[in-house]
Amino acid sequence: MPGRTYGSLVFAVSNRDEPLPWRGITVLTRALILDLLYPQAFEVEIVAGSEQVAFQVSGTPIQVQERLKEIADVVSDLSQTTVDAFAKTKERVSRSSSIGPTLEPGVLSVRYGLADIGLEDIASRALEAMTLETVTTWAAEWFVAENADVTMSKPLPASFDVNLPGRHSAVTRGSFAVSALDRPTLTSVGYDSLVLSLVMPSATADVVYLPVLHELYDSTVMRHGFAENVSAARPMRVDASQSHLKFRFHKVDRAKSVERIVTALRKIARAGVAAESLSLAVERLRTRYEEPASVDVRLGRQSGAALRGITDAGLAEELQTVLQLSSNDVASAVENALPTLLVSVDSQRPDIVQTLARKNRLELDLNHRDLVRSTTGTTPARLNDVMTFTTDSIAGEGETVALSSEGLFFTSARGNTKIDFADIRLIGDDRPWSVVLIDQGGRTETLSQENWDIDFLDALIDAAPRDRIEVW
Repeated sequence: MPGRTYGSLVFAVSNRDEPLPWRGITVLTRALILDLLYPQAFEVEIVAGSEQVAFQVSGTPIQVQERLKEIADVVSDLSQTTVDAFAKTKERVSRSSSIGPTLEPGVLSVRYGLADIGLEDIASRALEAMTLETVTTWAAEWFVAENADVTMSKPLPASFDVNLPGRHSAVTRGSFAVSALDRPTLTSVGYDSLVLSLVMPSATADVVYLPVLHELYDSTVMRHGFAENVSAARPMRVDASQSHLKFRFHKVDRAKSVERIVTALRKIARAGVAAESLSLAVERLRTRYEEPASVDVRLGRQSGAALRGITDAGLAEELQTVLQLSSNDVASAVENALPTLLVSVDSQRPDIVQTLARKNRLELDLNHRDLVRSTTGTTPARLNDVMTFTTDSIAGEGETVALSSEGLFFTSARGNTKIDFADIRLIGDDRPWSVVLIDQGGRTETLSQENWDIDFLDALIDAAPRDRIEVW
């Protein structure tokens, strides 16, 4: 391929591999690598996705190879990082928007729970507690030769290699996530927009999402002005056969636009897309195929997927498939994916969301925010470690909680409920303000000082499993 040469050092690691208490550690690790490269005489671009993180450089073929070796040398020497250098990196990353202050769920966590790809849109509050040892431990597991590859937009010499450390012990990657939704659903998460989420076979998603994006843009922005813009990231690999598509509509009037936007998608499922949408998709893919940087990015994505056991089609194969794509093919793909439709709006009012669900023939899911308390078997066992606390904050009614090593047993005029620690994935220790319990589905129960005194919050942290506590 003519022109400037691009190359990448690729590691098959992303947010989806992170333990909950270490959310954001991949961002912190790659930021530390960049800082340790400074002041290098060349620019390094971070290309991150759900399959991989890649350090991309450009220049002549020889320059690219030399620069990739230099990056690998820095990765190999991470354990030599000084505490001061790490502190500066952590301070810089803490100001970045890529690691947020809340645990607001997103469409991926609503669909998949807090596992694998469901972690991709969950922000982190764990950064402050991360240490240099935490980062070097993470790097020793994932930023290693066994989990790496090198790509280049021009043929790479067979003899080329980089010096990376090997793993000291075996690491097992988690299982692929499974969607908990099996019918068109409406939910509400903290976006400033409206989101359509679909799941379809990867080979189909890769070639269909661009014509669908163009058609949605034309019907909702250009012709009717339901939204200011529509965007879509490239389909995100869920597992070896499926991908997740997300179309985001910016600055919409949700009360007026949800029905029109969902109708536009269902129309595509019935009638397909216009010829112009197909031709625009071909043009965009062809442009990517002609850009060396895009080719290298795609090669890096393929490498990251392959290291995870996922086969990813090449750019040339995609382009050929799109050239043969018909409007009926797009209609069929969207129709088959409609049962997986998840629509998300940012309304905090249940009555509005309920009305939107009814009008658009969508199931309603508002349980992702509040942790569901069990109503069975709520009498605590006669344990020596039971402690009892009371609050009077719930609509003027007192609520009593019996706290033990098993969990929390609530008693009030409204009935008895319980939360088992066995169901909790993460316990956010934000004392003296609150303690937040988070289950596998990303649902939360916040026990705050407004309702409970500090003695209860302290006792709760003392009783909870240590390996699930994260200091906020």
